[in-house]
Amino acid sequence: MKNFCYILVLALIAACTPVEQQSHKISITTEGEMLFSGANTLQAPMQQSTTTLMKEANVVDAELEAVGVDGVTIKLSENQRAIMESVLLQIVSDNNEMITLGTMSPLPDGTTFDLKLAEDIDLLPYLKDQGATWVLDANLTEDHMDLMQVQAHIAITLNYTQK
Repeated sequence: MKNFCYILVLALIAACTPVEQQSHKISITTEGEMLFSGANTLQAPMQQSTTTLMKEANVVDAELEAVGVDGVTIKLSENQRAIMESVLLQIVSDNNEMITLGTMSPLPDGTTFDLKLAEDIDLLPYLKDQGATWVLDANLTEDHMDLMQVQAHIAITLNYTQK
């Protein structure tokens, strides 16, 4: 009976541990070359891991529960904007299917865009996977043979519990 009470108390304490949240940003640069008029893909390997992300966010002795996406901003040069009609940011990994983070079609005037986000995004499985890749699909109006680099800034929320 004592063991049962002890286990019950531990279970209640664990269930009452609050999930804390912290906002953070991830910056990436996708790139591609020999791009042709129409749909094209620019990519970047994921440089973040759960360990580096927690360290950058100054969260110590905690366990990540989920990593939500609060916003995605794409920044283009004037030359890129002149030939780009739409963008779609996705992520894929060796062990997880490709999911969409956000999209903008058609692109409005300007060179900085906040993408329309997909619902219920959790980046944690991708952060845990060594083979994760950011994928930016861009629809171009003309060919671009040189290297094209497009910056994206992703606002995330770290959901974690203290150990």
